[in-house]
Amino acid sequence: MQNIVKKHIEDVLKCDIVLEKPKDITLGHFATPLAFSLAKELRKNPMIIAQEL
Repeated sequence: MQNIVKKHIEDVLKCDIVLEKPKDITLGHFATPLAFSLAKELRKNPMIIAQEL
């Protein structure tokens, strides 16, 4: 399932991402540091980027 989700996100965003399972399952099934990576490039708050994604 993780590979399917990862591939779909990469197809939509047209970039490679890191997708991992969070240590705390209450945070969701998967996690990615993508918003933090894009924050520098876009000069935006990572929380805003995550909400937009």
